[in-house]
Amino acid sequence: MPFTVAFHDAAVTGRPCVKVWEERPLSPFTYVQLHWGGTAVGGRLLVHRGEPSITTSKAIKQAKTSSSEHFEQAKEWMSKYKDSHKICRGPGNAFPYHPARIVEIIGGDGWQPGRAPSVIRVVNTSDMDEAPLRDRYLASSHCWGPRSDMRFKLLASNLACCCNHIDFSSLSRNVQDAITVTLALGYSYIWIDSLCIIQYDPPNSSDTSWKTDWDAEAPKMGSVYSNAACTIASTGFDTSAGGCFHGREMSTLLPIKIGVSSSDALLPYFIYIRRDDIAEFTRGVDLAPLNTRGWVMQERLLSRRLLHFGADIMFWECCGRAASELNSQGYTYKCAVDFKDIYASDLSGYAENQGATRESELDGERLSWGGEGYITRRPPPAMIDPDAPRGSEEAGQLKRGFWRNVLKENPAGWDTDEKHDGEERLMGLRTAFERLRREGAFSKGKEVGRDSFSQVWYDVVESYSRMKLTKPRDKLMALKGIEDEAARATKFTYLKGVWQNSLVTDLLWFAIEGPGKRLFDDQGVPVAPTWSWASIEGVVALDLLPENAKEDIQDQKMLARIDHVSPADDDLAQMKISLCTPMLAVNLVRDAGAGNCWVQIERQAKPAARAFLDVELPEGSGTKDLVCASFLVLKRAKKWAKFKSSSEDVQGLVLRRVRADVYERVGYFTTSYMAASRAAKKGRRAMKKADERDIYLTGWAGLT
Repeated sequence: MPFTVAFHDAAVTGRPCVKVWEERPLSPFTYVQLHWGGTAVGGRLLVHRGEPSITTSKAIKQAKTSSSEHFEQAKEWMSKYKDSHKICRGPGNAFPYHPARIVEIIGGDGWQPGRAPSVIRVVNTSDMDEAPLRDRYLASSHCWGPRSDMRFKLLASNLACCCNHIDFSSLSRNVQDAITVTLALGYSYIWIDSLCIIQYDPPNSSDTSWKTDWDAEAPKMGSVYSNAACTIASTGFDTSAGGCFHGREMSTLLPIKIGVSSSDALLPYFIYIRRDDIAEFTRGVDLAPLNTRGWVMQERLLSRRLLHFGADIMFWECCGRAASELNSQGYTYKCAVDFKDIYASDLSGYAENQGATRESELDGERLSWGGEGYITRRPPPAMIDPDAPRGSEEAGQLKRGFWRNVLKENPAGWDTDEKHDGEERLMGLRTAFERLRREGAFSKGKEVGRDSFSQVWYDVVESYSRMKLTKPRDKLMALKGIEDEAARATKFTYLKGVWQNSLVTDLLWFAIEGPGKRLFDDQGVPVAPTWSWASIEGVVALDLLPENAKEDIQDQKMLARIDHVSPADDDLAQMKISLCTPMLAVNLVRDAGAGNCWVQIERQAKPAARAFLDVELPEGSGTKDLVCASFLVLKRAKKWAKFKSSSEDVQGLVLRRVRADVYERVGYFTTSYMAASRAAKKGRRAMKKADERDIYLTGWAGLT
């Protein structure tokens, strides 16, 4: 169990403390993390009882990430994927699209990293006589940052000059370093957005040729990344001046060997302290500045391979593996079978009898992370306080986290990655994306559960909703490459963030971290219909998952029926959904302590469901004209669930009547958070048996 070595009372004062905890009894290592109050600070350390078995890269001994050893390591990773990963060799459903332009680079005689190439020029691909470009060029992914940091761009006014020669010294550091990596890896072409798409030129604002070029090239960027041999990502910085190559403090990279002795030990023994390489991937890639940007989401997912240059470490990522200098052999994604454990001591006081305990030992798939009655000695997710309280709300988040982004060290060869449950062993979020882009991946009649289309789509959407966009109007455009891939594979119809073919479940998104903020364009109109998750700034999720890896979930009954959708691309008021659903007049009650919102049915003293508001209700609006529209009834197996509640879960939308039979979405409700009681059962029955009504769900009440 976690214990704390505290400099101060961190929980009260917010001052630093060091937290130390074990994964399980007799674990080969212990976790150490500095916290400031409840926030993790810096990297996580592992203390090994014995010498670490992982293979570090030769590059880890170099003082800067531009060394020849780094380029040799990158070539080795690229060779392994080519020989071992079938899925990484194909571009998914992307068209074999050639960008209009590409940057050609020739190093010249005796070129070495750090020197300017002899030739840098923009080439029109239509003038190239060679074979198709696919796999013959690299792509760049980077943050622009302030416009002043992007020192040189392709403009309508300098296009002719750029086709002749570009001065290496005039380029921003990100672009310079990406060009260096391209030559060092043996390639002659790279696609860089700032040099391959004509950019806006303020001094020549009357010239709109840049917009014509942007409109033609921007929607096709997904194919550019899918068809590239590899994407070079300047992951560690949020500006064009950050670059790819960085020096680092060598003492923080290599394991430290410490001799330990005691008065009753005959001989001293050694422990080893090193950076937690798995947590480092989360910190150095997933949470890095580049990957907080909304546009980068599709660049990352559509790229079949990425070479991440972090703040002080180089990382590899492809559909099958991730790796780093700290562990060059890499990591794979945990499958359900990897959650088998023999943690009987963690079940004391929880298992009903000795037989149940033995059953748990043999089949640990039934258990989930965290909390009483669970496997309490597994490490918490990176950057999360191990002493955080395990309330029902957090249990729900951990349940979702159980399914994805769980890495494990994998010393086996890369050629084994696709030989057992291949698609399940894809890297984290890529598992969801590769399912979306694969034809025939979703079975008819499978509307809920881990393998349902809606849940897989929202696995992507939830991650995307955590990212930042400079311009709110880009909310949907920045995801277009992923949308195109899913549409080509499924033949589904896309509706501003949701899919018409799975609309009943797609509409059940909710703002999981509290009410968001409505997004408006420059004209004061929402950027998406208010029934779409894309209409708010905030983290959204979908909860159609079972409690854990072994137990099941079923859609017991679909209560709502979609009759018609009126798609009007530019007029949100006319973008209505006609549906029939049980409806019940309700009030919303605030929890004075935690700030939660509860649904209260008329003439019932206790709440019937938990509500999640999309945005805060306007001051003084109260709860007038609010109704609950029940959409579906789920049945969850809960034999091993921590939070004791009914296996039956009614989910639906909280709506506000605009006029007559026209309603607007206000939020989402679920009975999953209600403790088992007679009142909760009565509330579920009322929501299921309410009178059905034919209504219209408007895209924006402000236009009706």
